[in-house]
Amino acid sequence: MISVPTRIELFGGLQVRQDDRVISRFQTVKTGALLAYLAMHPQRTFSREAVAEMLWPDGDSTAVRNRLNQAVSSLRRQLHPPGSSQRAVIMADHHGVSINADAVTTDVAEFETAVRTATSSRDHTVIAENYTVATELYKGDLLEGINEPWAALDRVRFRDSYLEALTWLIKHHVERHEYADAIRFAQQRVLAEPLLERNHRTLMRLYLKLGRPSSALAHYDEFSRQAKIHDRPISAKVSMLREQAELLSNAPGSASQDVLAPKAAKPRLSAIVDAPLPLPTVAPARETPSYPALPVYLSKWVGRERELELVTTYLGQSGVRFVTLVGVSGMGKTRLAAEAAHQLSDFFGKRIAFANLLDLDPTRKIADLISHTLLPELASGMRSAHDLANIPANEPRLVILDNAETMSPGQQLELQEVLQRAPGVRIIATSFFPLSLEGEHVITIEPLPLPHYGPTATLADLASNPCVALFVSRAQAAKHDFQLTERIAEAVVRICRRLGGYPLALELAASWTRNLTPAKIAEEVSANLSNLNRKGQDEDDRRHSVSAAIQSTIAGLSKDSLDALTSLASIRGEFTLEIARRMIDGDCLASLRDLQDRTLVLVREDDEETRYYLLPVVRRYLAESENTALNEFGHRHARVYSELARDVIRRSTTEISDFYWHSRMDLQAAFRFWEKNHRYAEAMTVGVLLQAMSAILHDYGFGIEFSNSLEALAGKEFIPPQLIARYLGTLGYLHQLAGDVAEADALLRQSVELFDREKIDDFWSVVMRINRAVVRHRQGHPDQALECFTESIPAVERLRDWRLSARLHLVRGHSLCELEQWDEAEKSYANALRISRDHKDPVTMNAVVSSLANLYSLQGRFEAAYQTLVGDQSSPLIQTLSRAFRTTLARILLRLGHYKEALEHLQQSWDPIGPVVYQDWSLGMDVAKLFSDLGKWPQAASMLGFVLEGIEHEGLTVHGQEGRYFEEIRARLYRELGKPETDDAIALGRFLGKAQVGEMLRALQSDETVSTSSMLS
Repeated sequence: MISVPTRIELFGGLQVRQDDRVISRFQTVKTGALLAYLAMHPQRTFSREAVAEMLWPDGDSTAVRNRLNQAVSSLRRQLHPPGSSQRAVIMADHHGVSINADAVTTDVAEFETAVRTATSSRDHTVIAENYTVATELYKGDLLEGINEPWAALDRVRFRDSYLEALTWLIKHHVERHEYADAIRFAQQRVLAEPLLERNHRTLMRLYLKLGRPSSALAHYDEFSRQAKIHDRPISAKVSMLREQAELLSNAPGSASQDVLAPKAAKPRLSAIVDAPLPLPTVAPARETPSYPALPVYLSKWVGRERELELVTTYLGQSGVRFVTLVGVSGMGKTRLAAEAAHQLSDFFGKRIAFANLLDLDPTRKIADLISHTLLPELASGMRSAHDLANIPANEPRLVILDNAETMSPGQQLELQEVLQRAPGVRIIATSFFPLSLEGEHVITIEPLPLPHYGPTATLADLASNPCVALFVSRAQAAKHDFQLTERIAEAVVRICRRLGGYPLALELAASWTRNLTPAKIAEEVSANLSNLNRKGQDEDDRRHSVSAAIQSTIAGLSKDSLDALTSLASIRGEFTLEIARRMIDGDCLASLRDLQDRTLVLVREDDEETRYYLLPVVRRYLAESENTALNEFGHRHARVYSELARDVIRRSTTEISDFYWHSRMDLQAAFRFWEKNHRYAEAMTVGVLLQAMSAILHDYGFGIEFSNSLEALAGKEFIPPQLIARYLGTLGYLHQLAGDVAEADALLRQSVELFDREKIDDFWSVVMRINRAVVRHRQGHPDQALECFTESIPAVERLRDWRLSARLHLVRGHSLCELEQWDEAEKSYANALRISRDHKDPVTMNAVVSSLANLYSLQGRFEAAYQTLVGDQSSPLIQTLSRAFRTTLARILLRLGHYKEALEHLQQSWDPIGPVVYQDWSLGMDVAKLFSDLGKWPQAASMLGFVLEGIEHEGLTVHGQEGRYFEEIRARLYRELGKPETDDAIALGRFLGKAQVGEMLRALQSDETVSTSSMLS
């Protein structure tokens, strides 16, 4: 049996034809790319390393080799299945991979042969035959859907050859007066370059030469619509051709010379096309009117899948007849409406129309406009609003009313009447705000979801994000070889986040890739929003400028709403209704509703509270527009956030956390405002509050960094001593959290001495005394710490600050526990638990329950400790599974011999990021205990070395309960492993990093001894 060669087609997308099979899907895109690359080079054998590097340039070498092997195996299975008569297509061995040139044919090879034959010949017949073959082979751009860098240049080269062939064929057939053939190739050239005006002029002239003025007019209408959509001007030459076509269409029939009569000489294309034409003998028949066409977009549709599904579900299945897409100009409402209409074409058929209301005459009846739009099949004089009522409900028609916000109130009432009287009419409206008509279903079009860039983010993750996908798609339209790579990924994410997911801004920024790198684009869009503009040829500037788009949206706001927007624009982060009321004069709720309706203010709801935030580009637009009112609101903003910070600092840890993470940028802005206006005391006050919140929430990295700004202020004159004392004490607490105990002790000592010298006995002075006592406890002086804690009880009771009281009883219990005063420690913990439970503070409750469990563990009461953590004592409100909670639970599980569960908590508690602080080396002893109990002596000894290095890094010594725990493990290792071997392993363990310890824990998870071993001691 003679086998037919496998045919591989690469134009217009990858496709393989074998026998009766057509293969267009492959295991992965890269698998298809491998086949395409080999088919493009049929005479070459490539080394496996070269092919792998080309397809996966940024991958690990081992993983890349495996991917290549899988791709080759997949192609072999797919292209040469059992029982097939085909010869082997893919040839591969340990060194190289190639395609079997004798077993395949490709359209690319045939195309190149035809073009090469045409360009090397002088015989016009040969040239025409081969160029015709080439154009028939070219079904579309090379490898559409496979965006590999190596294909980009070939894609451009083949496209250029195709366009050259079309141009030659058009000229050739015109010279031979074969206008129908010329039109065929001219139409192909229009499809290949739809925005190039000369292609349309040529086609219109050819229609006129063939005596088809109606076709020329129809083509002009389509071209003018496309030109407007894509912001392209229409030249006078095209307008003259339209006028000539209109003249010929309306001319009365008369006998005259045949316009297609051959001439003696064969003039050049330009001479024939530009020549004046005699009138035709018969006027053409009137063409059948059609529905107003939907906007056609040549760019790729990206994102909005959820909104698209909502629109199509509403209008296609649920019986909803009126949907309004609401959003700021430039958010993509019109594009979404058009895409939804295309999706609904199966439901509505061709009964879909489009009407742009941007320049709508306020006196025109909206019902009349809709009837003329939806009923083109009726004669002009017969169309009226009454005809809409005759549209059958079972054959509904859809009309898109774009820019519906331009309708007058009277026209909106007429639209309501149309919906009531014409059940066969369904409407998609786009507007800046809801039209508030009966039956309206509003879909808010918000910014695209923002991408996140971090160590775990992959290119695939980023590419699937709608913001990134939109930017990359438009960048590739501007620069054909643009690709999302590891090198530029971070800059692209910065662009997307800086522009807040605003589609128009992303598209404008992407157009700059022709001239700027993504990193430079990120700088430009960060500098000024007004940079984002482009030249446009139509009257709608909103398409070409972010500033114009935002201005058009806010132009219709009332004075109260505009003042409210300007006031809220000074807020950097999210805000609550309480904050809005402090910032807005007048009716806050009414202004917020108006701004929400226009999506200038967006809402994020959670279980606790509704939060608002401004559309980022709107806030930036107002900030960059030199708005005098905005500058005036800066003072109010700084005052409001300073007052809020003073109120919040005395509340629960949960409330502080909520305020801090939502308002940190605004607190910094308030600090900068006071500093800029030389109000140094106010700046120091809000700055210390921000620093204190960062300390309470253990955000010590930011807190210490921000302290540099406070340090500069501390040297200014007229800063009250109590502010300096607060600053020093809070900075000391931050250093304590960061593990620098010696520096923490020095700063807290200075703070307390300054409070004493100034005879200040307030909330802050008590806090700093308690914090210094905690440091003294950490340094191995629990007796001194206990004395200070006990002396502070009267002051805390006088202040009636429940949060401070709960903290005092908690840390006092730690010192009592260290001194083995068990009963007193339990009483102190019980007081802390009662206070935190009464005030529903889960953070403090969590810490207290963990401390109680640790107390029972130190007493050898492990079952009691376990029940404290997981039993009734530990309510769901407490069990947030914080790091401290998990660590304590792991230690108890170790004592009970539950190694698998202990390992799970240790693994989840281990943080490979950040400095080695107290919790890390304390947790390290539990890891050492785990290894020891499992008989893994060298690993246990290495962990003790890690612990010693961490302790000495903080300037501490192993003491108290932790010290005894350490010595217990080391003594056991001396017995089991031997002292010299143990000491050597401890010395090596000092060089362990946190990431290495994490790897040791992960390796232990697959060890059977974790679940099968029992207590060895």
